[in-house]
Amino acid sequence: MKNVAEQPPPKGAWFRRSDTGFELGFSRVQMAMCFFLTPAIILSGFFVWVAIKMLLQKNNSAIALGILFGVIAWCYPWLAVAYQRTTVTVKNDRGKVFTGLWPIGFSQQFDWDKVASISLRRTSFGNRLGLCVAIKESRGERYVLFAFRANLDKQKFIVRQLQKLRTEYVAGRSDAQKQS
Repeated sequence: MKNVAEQPPPKGAWFRRSDTGFELGFSRVQMAMCFFLTPAIILSGFFVWVAIKMLLQKNNSAIALGILFGVIAWCYPWLAVAYQRTTVTVKNDRGKVFTGLWPIGFSQQFDWDKVASISLRRTSFGNRLGLCVAIKESRGERYVLFAFRANLDKQKFIVRQLQKLRTEYVAGRSDAQKQS
């Protein structure tokens, strides 16, 4: 039987090592949101066209800028929900979980040196129940929760890889302490 940790990542997931740490994550496309996003983008394109036409005529430029900023403020959350990206980055002993689209999203920090457990955890968000990836720090009961209701294969991939990397990190740290 093939080792679970050596299986290739599911579609849309990745893992990269660097000199100072690693990065792993996945992208998530919600098809229902994409269905509604197409007419929204077409409508937004019309508003952008009207705003640019107003800017070029140099009259009503304040209204045109308001329309442009409104379209950006209206479309970005839709895009962020429809095409979400979750990335776990660990450099040296500092970890960061980013969920969002491009540079805008939500970040959570954790101390890789003090991670006590990594698991899937059942949780609720509003009135919705689902699984998420949970990184528990050893100090207190602090959890870093992410990947809520993502594809189960991607969640399991993230958990397996993080557990494997955590085991390697602890073994490397104990070997370094024995040598000194």
